[in-house]
Amino acid sequence: MLRSALTFVHEFTKATGFTMRYILTITVSAFIVCFGTQAFALDAPGGFRIDDCSSTTITWGWNDVSGESGYDVFDNVTNAVVVADVPAGMESGYEPSLSPNMPYQRYVKAYAFENLTYYYDENPSSTASATWLTTAQLSMTAPPAGDYVVIATCQYMQGASPEMRVLKDGVTEIGYVKYRHGAWHHAFIGSDSFTSDGTSTYTYQLQGMTASGFVQIKNSAIIAIKMPSSSYSLDNLTEGSTNSTTPVLHSQMSVTSPITSDYLLVHSANFQSDCTTGNPSSFIKSDTLGLHIETMRKPNLAYFATDDYFLSGGFRPVLEILGDTQFSCHYYISNGSVTASEKNVHMAAMRLSDPIFNGYAVQSHTGEKSTGSTAITVIEKTFNVTIPQQYLFLASCVLRTIPAGHTAKRPVVWWELDGTGYDEMQFYAMSTYDRPPYAAMRRLYLTPGAHTMRMMLNCTFDTATAYAGNSSIIAIPLENMIKNYSSASNSASAYTLVEDPLTAELSVVPTSPTSVFAGVNSPPNPSEGLTGSCFETTRSVFDWGYNDYGQLGIDPSLWQKKPVRCGRISNAVSIITGYHYSLAILSNGSVLGWARNSWGQLGKGATSSYEASPVFMSGITSAVSGAAGSDHSLIILSNGSIMACGYNGYGCLGDGTTSLRTTPILVPGITNVVSVAAGSFHSLAVLSNGSVLAWGYNNYGQLGLGDISQRNSPVLVPGITNAISVGAGYSHSLAVLSDGTMRAWGRNYNGQLGDGTTDDSLSPVQVSGITNAVSAGGGYAHSIAFLSNNSVLAWGYNSQGQLGDGTTDQKTSPVLVSGITDAVSAATGYNHAFAVLSNGSVLAWGQNEFGKLWDGTAT
Repeated sequence: MLRSALTFVHEFTKATGFTMRYILTITVSAFIVCFGTQAFALDAPGGFRIDDCSSTTITWGWNDVSGESGYDVFDNVTNAVVVADVPAGMESGYEPSLSPNMPYQRYVKAYAFENLTYYYDENPSSTASATWLTTAQLSMTAPPAGDYVVIATCQYMQGASPEMRVLKDGVTEIGYVKYRHGAWHHAFIGSDSFTSDGTSTYTYQLQGMTASGFVQIKNSAIIAIKMPSSSYSLDNLTEGSTNSTTPVLHSQMSVTSPITSDYLLVHSANFQSDCTTGNPSSFIKSDTLGLHIETMRKPNLAYFATDDYFLSGGFRPVLEILGDTQFSCHYYISNGSVTASEKNVHMAAMRLSDPIFNGYAVQSHTGEKSTGSTAITVIEKTFNVTIPQQYLFLASCVLRTIPAGHTAKRPVVWWELDGTGYDEMQFYAMSTYDRPPYAAMRRLYLTPGAHTMRMMLNCTFDTATAYAGNSSIIAIPLENMIKNYSSASNSASAYTLVEDPLTAELSVVPTSPTSVFAGVNSPPNPSEGLTGSCFETTRSVFDWGYNDYGQLGIDPSLWQKKPVRCGRISNAVSIITGYHYSLAILSNGSVLGWARNSWGQLGKGATSSYEASPVFMSGITSAVSGAAGSDHSLIILSNGSIMACGYNGYGCLGDGTTSLRTTPILVPGITNVVSVAAGSFHSLAVLSNGSVLAWGYNNYGQLGLGDISQRNSPVLVPGITNAISVGAGYSHSLAVLSDGTMRAWGRNYNGQLGDGTTDDSLSPVQVSGITNAVSAGGGYAHSIAFLSNNSVLAWGYNSQGQLGDGTTDQKTSPVLVSGITDAVSAATGYNHAFAVLSNGSVLAWGQNEFGKLWDGTAT
């Protein structure tokens, strides 16, 4: 875990000049910041997967990353968090309360906590005289790299000509006012933006002085806020002058918001006239929003000098910005024979809708509200606080009074929180043209619960009327913690397990399976794995095991150690499994196929990498059974003919060619088939007269024709006249005869022919000791037989225990599978096998890589 500390500095200077400094350090996860955009050093978690599942829970797993604060798991469709706040260092998350036998797709992200970086200082009261007095200041040593907005406010009063300013780094003026206004507190605001390089020191000072007498300064506050990672805009301009009587554009800023968002607009400027005969004016506007906030002053020879500077500025929430929005600052003079000047112009737009400001509250009123000597509420907002923390409060408006020109007729404005008043300003209007701004800022700690903020207004004389326009009040949380995420991991999918309807407990296997099927025609690479399938008496299909091509009927990123329902098939009568694909014969005679389709083996009319959901085989409406090889499919129709599709490089489709077929074609000349089997690249069929046909690849004599020549069309296997069923392994073939004996031919390197030798045979040989076989099946290099006494025999390769005799020793003659006396059917896969028992349970044995034995493990 990487950690860094963000430090908030609070300096408090009393009137005596004694400075108290408080430092609050909050530790958060490390992140990288560049020009106001967060670029986190968090890698996306890799290897997202399913570690375990039940009928109602899934445990998701991933690989740990460095520097994280934790992990959240998301729904892949809704992007909602489904597993929240997994602690750092953990590599799994548990998702409960799911529905049985349903698909779920998820991904994970790492996150690092971020909180707002800000620096703040305040001073309730100080007094300055003929030299500049610093009443509040920020000295920021190596603040985190990024863009910052600085705001300074106060109220001040003096009978002569007081001056207020904000200095940057002790040299650069960023805000300045100077004018006489009587013994009442007026407002001052200065704002700026700067970009920290992460190593330098940055200083801002709020200062006051007067040429004679004293100036009293109260409620001084200064803050520097680092802009969060989302949209914001900044603009700084310094000097300008005009003698135009129509507005002149001085500064412009564009805000681009890709989603509907609320923004806080901060603005400050200083303006003047070089004589007392014109009314200088400054305003900020947005034509896009219909916003216009104007500040105007009427110089008076008795009170103002030509070097006086007036104030323009304040705060304004602008709501529901979408797309591009322009903000601009303008100024002009009412008398074109004189000059108006403007300097220290600054604008900033900060996105309040950023998650780091969650819990902000705003209220504003564009028009004016007025009152006499009775105090009124100009605007009001009640909001709820859920997390106790410091809030920044900002209040501003534009004032005027009618009639003007009398010191007793002063508008008074202040703001309140929960009934306590703050930051009062009184204004002596020289004329009805005077419209000075009110701006105030304060940091307050809020406890959880409802809080009410409001702006108040009255007038000091009941025959005058005070007006407040463009009023705004804003509350911004300063200490939220938010999650900054890495990019997403890979997604993974899982089906929850089937729930036993009788016990509502977890079921290791589907209830009451009537048959099991296993893919048997994999290439000679055990890591390729196999799948298993079965169906219930309800005719639903369940799959488990390897799933690289979606052969389980779910997302290919997942393999299952326990059975999952394939789609919503409810009318299957038999299942066929091949190399990375499966077929289901339905009760209406149609065929569904899913998973690998590189050679058109699903018969849908085109090839595809895979089909994650079942698709219909084209043109098949009367299927009764079938078989699947490595990449070719055989379907028996109710009229006894065979349809074939898929790979045909060795003639295994039997149509006389070696051309690939993506749509099923009729195997010529066959009309009375009762059983079929498919090896890796060869095919077998039993006819109603007991004879056996074979075609396709023949490198080990697996066609039983006495040679190793390939056949592209069906050929009779010599010597077999009473077969009832056939089975096929990777390169060997099996036939069950009507008298219960068995014949085998083809490859025999591991004794899979069961004749007591390991010699390949180009023609059928008798399997030793079997007299009551009902059906047979072949794996890669082993064979099994289901007997009429409900037992199972096995022989051949046994390195993975696939013979089920309790050993891993190869057997060249059949041996009993241990403990099975009541089987009703059996099937074999690549290096594993199954038996369905009379009570509806299933036994499995052999290789269990990828969970092929459905016992919930991969052992």
